[in-house]
Amino acid sequence: MKIGVALNMPADPPRNDAEVLREHLALGDMVEPLGFDSLFALEHHFTDYVLSPDPLQLLTYFAGRTHRIELGTAVAVLPLQNPIRLAEQIAILDVLSNGRCLFAFGRGSAASEFRGFGISTDESRQRFQEAASVLVGLLSQSTFQHSGKYFQIPPLSLRPVPVSSPHQRFFGAARSTESIELMAGLGFGLLVSTQKDWSTLGDDLRIFHAAALNAGAFPRRPIVLAMLSVDRSREAAFSRALKFFRRDLEFGRSHYGGAATAAQGMTVPDISDIAANQIVGTPTDCVEQIVRLVNLTAPEHLLLEFSYGGMPQRDAVCNLQVFAREVLPRLRAIGDCVAASSAPLLEGDSRC
Repeated sequence: MKIGVALNMPADPPRNDAEVLREHLALGDMVEPLGFDSLFALEHHFTDYVLSPDPLQLLTYFAGRTHRIELGTAVAVLPLQNPIRLAEQIAILDVLSNGRCLFAFGRGSAASEFRGFGISTDESRQRFQEAASVLVGLLSQSTFQHSGKYFQIPPLSLRPVPVSSPHQRFFGAARSTESIELMAGLGFGLLVSTQKDWSTLGDDLRIFHAAALNAGAFPRRPIVLAMLSVDRSREAAFSRALKFFRRDLEFGRSHYGGAATAAQGMTVPDISDIAANQIVGTPTDCVEQIVRLVNLTAPEHLLLEFSYGGMPQRDAVCNLQVFAREVLPRLRAIGDCVAASSAPLLEGDSRC
């Protein structure tokens, strides 16, 4: 299991956006030296919620500043993209990073973002499916052409040619059974978030496992995304989590709108919900919670957010450093397959 960091980059009015962005870039620079395995960038538009409209541009920046870690999107909103242009960006990033990238995509659900691009949210599923097929075709075939509802593509050959096979490292974010089955049918891995109750994550992965096998694909291990607050003092960890996780979800509610927020189960929780659905507490608490989450999901990547909801930089750095110093080594010692036999995705998989 690889352990990575997701850069959640909210605005902090009235502070200057560029100042806030530079602070998060500084957090990103800490990820490789602290011993993490990966760094992921998000995508949102026209909002204070996340200051990251172009995750591949951010990853290109970090590709030139890192040597070892993997770089990923969590997620790139595929219905808002031209898949030809995106395939070119993926190809050149694959070359620049020497094949260190993976890509998670999502349909998106923020009406304001779709309006800004002049696209109807009613088209999101069809656009996602067609754009995903185009991406895979362009990145896997020496010459590709396509005639569909949204894209008419004459025979094309990507240049530069990727140095690896990035289309084999595609993941899709999904909440509903319909979306989970869509990702499995495309041959993508699954990205799931602990915004949902952990007990439902195992159900989602069993659905994905069955759908992938039904589609003739090997069911890959998922990416699991969670927020984390760690401190030597349990009270301090919970105080930070309560304040900034609440604020993050309030930002999300404002960005997505009430109906979309409710549909995604994004409610402002009380402290017991934070304890149940995110990773909060002392280093020992966090190790125990992560082991439980790994037992449920057997992730390929455990992806953690350390700065969210307008958290001050000092708190974010402390959160990241305490985890790297006191939690990460203990997780390494435990090893990859913590009771992997109990994870639904690994039934019949003896690789561990």
